[in-house]
Amino acid sequence: MNEQLSLLPTISSEETVNQANKLIETPQDLTMQEKRIIWVLASFIDEKDTNFRRQKIKIEEFAKVIGITSKNFYNVVEDTIEGLVGKTVTINEGDRRIVLSWLSSAVYHKGKGIVELEFSEMLRPYLLQLNQHMLRTSFKLRNVLALKSRYSGRMYELLKQYENKESRYYPIDEFRELLNVPEGTHQLYSKLKEKVILRAKKDLDAKTDITFELKEYKESRKVVGVSFVVSTNLSNIVSSAQQLPHVHSK
Repeated sequence: MNEQLSLLPTISSEETVNQANKLIETPQDLTMQEKRIIWVLASFIDEKDTNFRRQKIKIEEFAKVIGITSKNFYNVVEDTIEGLVGKTVTINEGDRRIVLSWLSSAVYHKGKGIVELEFSEMLRPYLLQLNQHMLRTSFKLRNVLALKSRYSGRMYELLKQYENKESRYYPIDEFRELLNVPEGTHQLYSKLKEKVILRAKKDLDAKTDITFELKEYKESRKVVGVSFVVSTNLSNIVSSAQQLPHVHSK
């Protein structure tokens, strides 16, 4: 493992996040703030990196980027990071079921306002050395930092894979699982559509580089699946000079 620490003075919204589609298509139990941490750390990875680097980040800057605005932001950032350290993701690879942690460690430098974070080594196949010929999805960090909810963030990741490609069909149960919609919440499809899908569409249309059209599939009047036709949102293609967007604390 590379022990060299990289001091990153700023977090740039123009950096690119690369993820294996296998990771994106895996259910993830993360809050929006935890998800922003993953995106920011992924944006630090260089395509030539063969190992994860421990990243030094200023906690005050981190708080602004992940949407923490309270006066005691140091404590809130620590709580958010420690919550993420304790979470796992389960990936099915053939006959293997892999349960792995998102982060391997979090080190706080007392009195300096700095935290060091490093991805779990087991995430290497899903975040490192993802060349153009692999099944990966890439996007600019600015597309996701300003999104309002974790549902919007997850829908962006899932749908970005299919931008200007064939439509993507999801059975309703699979779609709910991928977005981590709690059991018993938005049980009726009409509520899921109103509170999750259409709100996410409004968010994506306003802030990201993709938009989508929704199609519903019914059996005996019940919606059993949905498909999305994803296209480039030309109104939000911006110059590389754009600053970090305002992020929401939800």
